[in-house]
Amino acid sequence: MNLIEVGPEWGFFVFIGLLVVAAIQDAWQLKISNVIVGGVLLAGIVIAVMAGPQWSLWQNAAMLVAMLVVGTFLFSAGWMGGGDVKLLAASLFWFDAAGGAQVLIITAIAGGILTMTLMGLRIVFGKVGGIGALRKGGGMPYGIAIAVGGALTAWWQTLPA
Repeated sequence: MNLIEVGPEWGFFVFIGLLVVAAIQDAWQLKISNVIVGGVLLAGIVIAVMAGPQWSLWQNAAMLVAMLVVGTFLFSAGWMGGGDVKLLAASLFWFDAAGGAQVLIITAIAGGILTMTLMGLRIVFGKVGGIGALRKGGGMPYGIAIAVGGALTAWWQTLPA
């Protein structure tokens, strides 16, 4: 079930707003608060309950669980931060399997662009101390890419067919 399509209009704005806040926090501090991640998941659960019982909701739950399982491996290998894994899993809960695949593809593309951009910016602004994303040798604020993937997919879901 695509929660963006079946939910009220405010759900779209809550989802996008929380993703933007997560991206800003990740860019600044290189971490994503559990409160933000919990808000993304809780808002999705509220909308799923409001939509009523539907068999297609299993896809949303499967996307969430699959990302947590795969994400645990990625985190333990040091390839992804814990906040990034949780944000991506909570974001995937908003979409069915097809929408979730779109989120993952767009997130991967945005992540590649983000990586190349930050590599260049760190060379130029490597001495900037206040912004975590620009610190030379700092982590990758993948929450930005996740926000782009989730927001673009959500937006595309609202366009007329």
